[in-house]
Amino acid sequence: MDYLYKKIFYFDILNESERLVNYHNDINNSNSNQDTVLRTPDNSNTIVLNRNYANLFKAFIEFLEKQYPIKENLYAVPKTILFPEMSKHGIYTSTVRPIDSGKWMYDLIPSRTDGLKFGWAICKTKDTSLSILLPKTYKVVGSLCVKKFSIPRPDGIIFTCTIDATNKYKPKITFYSNGNEISREEVTVDKEDINKNKDKRNNESITNSGEDDLKSTIFYIPYISLESSVAHPNFGSRPLAYQLKGFKPIVEENLDNTNRVTYLVSVFLRVISSKELLSIEGDYKDILSWLTPILVSNLTLYTVESILVSSFYQHFNLIDDIIEALNFNLNESAFSSLMKQIFSIITLDSRPIPHSSTKPLKLFFRFLQNNITLQYFLLDYSNILILDYIFSRESVLACEDKGYRERRTTSDFDKNIERISIQKEIFKYCLTSKGHPLFDNDLYDLFKSWLVKVVNLELNHEKDKASGEINEEYPFTFLFGLFNMLAEYLETFLLDENLAERIPMSYLVSKEFDSPNRQRLGGVLSHLLKTSAFISPSLQQSTDSSNQPIDNKTLSLLKILINLFDISICKQFEKIDSHTTNLVRYFFMGLSLDRLMKFLSFEGLKFQTIKKEISEEMISIDYIWSMFTFLVRFLNRVILYPIKDYFNYIYDHFLTTTISVFSYFVETNLTLLTNPSNLRTTVTFISILFRANNHIVDRTVSQKILLAIAELLKKKSLLVLVHSLPSFQSMVKDLFINLSTWDLAIFTKLFNASLPPFLTYIQDLFENHGIYLLKLLKSLFSHIPQNKKLINLLTYLSIKMAHLILEDETFLMITGQFYLYIFEKISLVSVDDDKIKFVKLFYKLLPSIYHFSQYKPKSKLSFTKSIKKIELGEVLKVLKELPLNGSNYEVPNEKKLTQQQQTQRLRQQHQQQQQQQQQQQQQQQQQQQQQQQQQQQQQQQQQQQQQQQQQQQQQQQQQQQQQQQEQQQQPLDEHESEYLDLLNDDSDNDHDNDDNNFVEVPEIISIIQNLRDSNNDITTDKSSKRADNGKVLKPIVLQRLIEFFISINVVNNEEENENNEEEQMCTICYSSTEDTEFLPCKHRSCHHCIILHLLTKNTCFFCREKINKFYYVNENNINEDNEVPITYDPNLSKEQQEIEHQKSIDSQLSQQLKLHRNRLQNS
Repeated sequence: MDYLYKKIFYFDILNESERLVNYHNDINNSNSNQDTVLRTPDNSNTIVLNRNYANLFKAFIEFLEKQYPIKENLYAVPKTILFPEMSKHGIYTSTVRPIDSGKWMYDLIPSRTDGLKFGWAICKTKDTSLSILLPKTYKVVGSLCVKKFSIPRPDGIIFTCTIDATNKYKPKITFYSNGNEISREEVTVDKEDINKNKDKRNNESITNSGEDDLKSTIFYIPYISLESSVAHPNFGSRPLAYQLKGFKPIVEENLDNTNRVTYLVSVFLRVISSKELLSIEGDYKDILSWLTPILVSNLTLYTVESILVSSFYQHFNLIDDIIEALNFNLNESAFSSLMKQIFSIITLDSRPIPHSSTKPLKLFFRFLQNNITLQYFLLDYSNILILDYIFSRESVLACEDKGYRERRTTSDFDKNIERISIQKEIFKYCLTSKGHPLFDNDLYDLFKSWLVKVVNLELNHEKDKASGEINEEYPFTFLFGLFNMLAEYLETFLLDENLAERIPMSYLVSKEFDSPNRQRLGGVLSHLLKTSAFISPSLQQSTDSSNQPIDNKTLSLLKILINLFDISICKQFEKIDSHTTNLVRYFFMGLSLDRLMKFLSFEGLKFQTIKKEISEEMISIDYIWSMFTFLVRFLNRVILYPIKDYFNYIYDHFLTTTISVFSYFVETNLTLLTNPSNLRTTVTFISILFRANNHIVDRTVSQKILLAIAELLKKKSLLVLVHSLPSFQSMVKDLFINLSTWDLAIFTKLFNASLPPFLTYIQDLFENHGIYLLKLLKSLFSHIPQNKKLINLLTYLSIKMAHLILEDETFLMITGQFYLYIFEKISLVSVDDDKIKFVKLFYKLLPSIYHFSQYKPKSKLSFTKSIKKIELGEVLKVLKELPLNGSNYEVPNEKKLTQQQQTQRLRQQHQQQQQQQQQQQQQQQQQQQQQQQQQQQQQQQQQQQQQQQQQQQQQQQQQQQQQQQEQQQQPLDEHESEYLDLLNDDSDNDHDNDDNNFVEVPEIISIIQNLRDSNNDITTDKSSKRADNGKVLKPIVLQRLIEFFISINVVNNEEENENNEEEQMCTICYSSTEDTEFLPCKHRSCHHCIILHLLTKNTCFFCREKINKFYYVNENNINEDNEVPITYDPNLSKEQQEIEHQKSIDSQLSQQLKLHRNRLQNS
């Protein structure tokens, strides 16, 4: 036993205790039958010992004071805050020693966000000499050198700031990041300016309520300013992370105390490791009873971190015994204070700084498994902040640590993998823990509340930031790590195909599902509950009897998982999508070139950081796809549920997250979506998009759906798949509910593909619902000047839908107004650049103009009458210049030709001119012969002319039938392809390569062939056809177009003479009669204005009253029926009622269009 004691205490403590007994023999004899009451050196703990152990205690104290003495503290060590209880918002100036010479340093540990300034402040005092304590009175003159570093991900950084005050008036300031220098500056201090209370840097004058102090002394102290973040300064009361050669911490280490604590900890650990031997004679507990208080009374924050916690890392097998000894031999407050310091140190050491160790994570895990430390962890709710750093991950840094990341070795990656593995063990343990037997709230409840807090802090970040509160945003790696770990824990549920069916529909309207930070698809929850009346049996029996409802614990974890899915990976996908928008926004901010380049450089750096983070974290996409599949199944179940209102109760992020993931995979991993094992999920999600399109009230979500549909239509493999879906036709029909810019873009993409199912359906749709064709025309005419690809669609409509467009007054009115606008621009615009733009557009519109002009309507309406008078001179000039290769006007988007092709084209043009001259000569000769024989063959010529007219009529009828029935595609020669390129302008081509694979519309190809072959009076062989230039109109086509333009003014003059001024004119357009009446307000206007108004509005022109019905009025039609108001299902929300009302108006409009068309044809 003597040998064991010598090994533990490093001296013969038993002989020393006997010597003390002999020395104090008189005292011992007088107290031989009493216990000894002793106190520790700081009198903080009272120790009651029997006589034998009292002697050991005395011998130990005497040895300790002799071998490890501590000098009297010259000054009080400033109290250092514990992590993560960091300094608050505002300016922080230290209260440590004044710096007037030497080399000094301090550390600054940022939390998760940037926005902090730090450096050194310059001060002055009247004291002529400085000690190691701050003067009693001094003044902060200003900031000497303060830097602000904007770090996207500072959670893995420790900043260091040094000052070299060897030359007091020329100090050198240096800034470091993780030990690497990032900035250096030498400052010159003017003593006279300081004495005059003037800071040379910021020109701020400081009043001193007295005369100037010409003999004041200057010194420096650390200066830290926190704007929107928090930070933890370390001036030396804790070990510095990176010790720089030649620099000392502001608070220097007490080496005497360090040596004493080193000895005490070593003795304490040897006693713990000798537990079995010392317990034989009962010495173990008695020794610890006086040794433990002595150890704790000598601990400082510096020695706790540098010695005590370090020893924990080295002796994991003794953790339980150490904690037991500390808890048993210390009072509650002392133990809690020590544990708070230990947890603070573990938190700091857990940050993912370069070359960090996994030992802090292992130690924290052991503490969770120990009932004593778990009790302390559960007692203080603020301890959950430690979890923010326990589960932190290494981030992709965009600046300072880029060099470190490029130099990472295999061991660094291995440590990162080990770190993630330990985090998963801690995560799973917290979710499966049964908790502490003495507490009602177990570890699971505390851990789940922390997950909820993480989600809420992230969702409220912008709101708190706007209100001035400090709310630090979590980095992506941290959030995505939590998502992966929780998804792994719930993997069996996510892979269950029946999981979506097991979630009761009543959960959507329950309080447990409610989240005030989230928006639902139908609006606010309280509003939805007021406007909906659910059937009680449906709430109770909302799941199949064969499927057991999922438990509440799993439901709550699923809710957290979906939120983490949204704020982690989906948020990153949205940042990538918004990159282009941000770049465009910078160009329109009116910045100078230097600032613009700076912003663009920063945006590019941030974009590269986001992409690198995603690529490094998304090593496997299994959990992302599992989450996407689950959400798709759940959304599909709700959207197909008999009670449609439940879809309004879904949170919008349920749908937006799936859209973000789907859009990302469409661009980066299309094979994943089209994989046979995943195709079912892809098809289901596309069907959900089609059903939800234009049925979502929120504009942001609605626009996301439109963008997603537009993106998937760019992919040829998905485009073919879309046409085969049962919901495809309803999606096309729903495009016309609003027919926004994106709706029109989607319709145009489908038309460019020109697959038979789409063309057949739109023909039937426009035949049965004329209002949709009217909406399309109105939108087309407003977008064609900006989007030349729509001309292709207009040309198609001029052939297939001419009987619908030209047989109705309203259609004719907007069509005529559009073409009149183009004609007037050509006639009136004098600026060459502006005129060229409209001339080019005019050339592209010629096919549609030709076919509209050649249509023979069944009623008295005509395309010619729909266009008002125009100045024919300039229009005819431009039209006649087209056969001459456009004269001064260039054809847009003409492909660049090689020299050989240009030579060939010139030859063709020369040949064409020669042919035209020959034709003119032949015609002159024929005219001379006809004049000479005119008197002799007058009767024969009349008969021939009659026969020719009959033949021409027959040929025209054949051509019209051919235009309506011929749909087969024929091969084009070179010049026909050029003319097709003229129609298909690629000026605003999409960047997607799949757009080039779209097949051309067969009907438009036949248009070009008819334009070329319509002249039956001129006989040419095949070789002359191929010699024609593609931009040259045939004479017969040109002649008919000229006749059409000339007839416009002729017809308008006749109309003016026949105009009846006695009819009541519409007060909106003043061009038509008031023939339609609104109900219930009974205001009247013409049916043109009313129909166009009701395309987008459902209120009266004049009184703004909501319209329920409208009808056509004439002398024989008087509405005597009482107006019946439209009623809706009371369960529908207000927004849904508006949609249903608009559908009712659209249906009435389609009926009115049919009635007007029949009326005109019958008249």
